[in-house]
Amino acid sequence: MRNVNVYTKKNSLLAVLLLCCVTMVSCKKFLEADPPTDVVPADRLFANDANALSAVSGVYQDMMGTSSARIANGTLSVYSGLLADEIYSFNSADQEFFTNQITFQSYSAAEYLWQYGYASLYRVNAILKGLQAPNGVSAAMNTQLLGESYFLRAFIYFQLTNLYGKIPLTEATDYQANSSLPRAEVAVVYDTIIANLKLAEGLLQAAYPTSGKVRPNRFTASALLARAYLYRGKYAEAAAKAGEVIAGPYTLVTDLNKVFLKESGEAIWELMPVLNRGVNTFTGSMFIPDTSSSSAPKYALDSVLSAAFEVTDKRLASWVGIKKYNGKTYQYPAKYKVRVGSSTVPENATEYEIVFRLGEQYLIRAEANAQLGNMTPAIADADSIRSRAGLSLLSPVITKDALLKAIAQERRIELFAEWGHRWFDLIRTNKADEVLRVLKPTWKSTAILWPIPQYELNTNTAIQQNAGYTN
Repeated sequence: MRNVNVYTKKNSLLAVLLLCCVTMVSCKKFLEADPPTDVVPADRLFANDANALSAVSGVYQDMMGTSSARIANGTLSVYSGLLADEIYSFNSADQEFFTNQITFQSYSAAEYLWQYGYASLYRVNAILKGLQAPNGVSAAMNTQLLGESYFLRAFIYFQLTNLYGKIPLTEATDYQANSSLPRAEVAVVYDTIIANLKLAEGLLQAAYPTSGKVRPNRFTASALLARAYLYRGKYAEAAAKAGEVIAGPYTLVTDLNKVFLKESGEAIWELMPVLNRGVNTFTGSMFIPDTSSSSAPKYALDSVLSAAFEVTDKRLASWVGIKKYNGKTYQYPAKYKVRVGSSTVPENATEYEIVFRLGEQYLIRAEANAQLGNMTPAIADADSIRSRAGLSLLSPVITKDALLKAIAQERRIELFAEWGHRWFDLIRTNKADEVLRVLKPTWKSTAILWPIPQYELNTNTAIQQNAGYTN
């Protein structure tokens, strides 16, 4: 099978247009992809608003995918939860993640996220190229779609660099040039992420371009920018940017059972289900077990995470489900309540996959201010999350180290089983060795990065494998 992708000829850019085209997933790697066979000439792709919008919408569908690991379908919630100390699996095929011994010579999430991440990036780059050239798209639509595309490029790079470390950077749509790209240093990748998000902020409006929150607005770009600043230790910038989002049109949802409903007041960006499969969210379909007493849950909470909840924490009752199997009781992530929806029409789903939400922004600002020594506002933001969870407020006479520890605890509980937050937090704060060495006999320090897929190493001599993975 071939990637349905884009490439440059002398005066013509060929690109994916129809949604049916982008569902043709590839078994080949992005960086060596052949020229496409199912394409639409650029003069048609960017001839009008409808065609251009369809091309960008196709990227969202491509990132969501169907049932395999994709860059934006909740895959990270599962596999990063296994890698960290959040969940374990009843499926033997998941043991390479739970034991932090990921293979790189066979098909797995570690391969698919690289492959499909770059495939989506390739399409984004082609769309940017078309929108920046003379075209028939209206000025307002062109500006919106440029902003969305810059945001998407930053989003893809953010996921990839936090999984694989150094990664190839490209804005090109020449498949031959892309086939020998070296890996850029992580600092350079983050500079690129931040630059793209600033461009996105300048182009996107505060209002969502359509009903719902399924396409990014300016606050969506700001939310990822706040996270990127935090990860890079740019604390003043992180606090300020998170503050912009907090001051926006969002509110913490007091009823914890409604936080993850479609279009909740807390959602900043969410993705609707694709392909009419009757599944509301990939996360819900993976975490919520079959009701049959004869079937085991797919994934269960690790006992160390269960023990990390304070007894009176409302999140334990609202976001953790119970499954009885073979005379034992198991806990599982239950932020989403729907395993399989009753409707096959995506718009009728009651839950969408929430990518960014307000709770994280409070914790970003809290951590950033604590790092800066701004104790009072940091405590106030952490207390906003604790108060909603029914917990006592933090002491106003707390040390900086104790406050940072308390905020890390809130991140662990508030963001568990969401988008790899716990895994990324352990790595960025240099806590992975300290925490996971005690819990996992097979843990090695080099496991903080995923392996580069074998096919990439076979065909691109400019790329070397991450440390700790050998042929």
